[in-house]
Amino acid sequence: MQNKSLTRWNWIMPAALLILLGGPVYAEAPQPHWYVSVHGGENEVDKDNWEGSDTTSAFVGYQFEPHIAVELGFIDLGEHEFDLLADTVVEIDGYELALVATAELTGSLELFGRVGTFAWEGTRDVQGIEELGLEDDDHTTAYGMGLEYAFAKNVGAILSATRYDDVSNGDITSLTLGIEVEF
Repeated sequence: MQNKSLTRWNWIMPAALLILLGGPVYAEAPQPHWYVSVHGGENEVDKDNWEGSDTTSAFVGYQFEPHIAVELGFIDLGEHEFDLLADTVVEIDGYELALVATAELTGSLELFGRVGTFAWEGTRDVQGIEELGLEDDDHTTAYGMGLEYAFAKNVGAILSATRYDDVSNGDITSLTLGIEVEF
């Protein structure tokens, strides 16, 4: 049985990105700049018998237009456990390249949407069979949205949700909290 909240996610994210990318450009635009961010949180896997796990990520980005940036990041989607015939652990990590669009909601609060590609690698270990280490890799679509609250001139807190489609035959949704520093 498919989780209804994830089904809703499938149409909410692209619609929000369309609105964000087609939305108005605000008068007070920031200058081009670099930034770094680190995030931590949880993820959920839309695949039978899989358990979610912790996730961490780090990004470097460049905002080259007032409301458009490009980011490159490393994402560790953690260890996912599932029980098929034996306990199995799948570790997934990879690199993401994304285009990010922002819209100012208030003087210190921004809404952002992101879309890009996620090049991932997964390792599957089956308990009791030490020599069976199966590896898998591919690239897939990554998209998401979130809020950033600037609590200092160049420092902000980020709440974001990102969807990674078809990673090791399952869809992964990450919810993270992070901090961003602009320079």
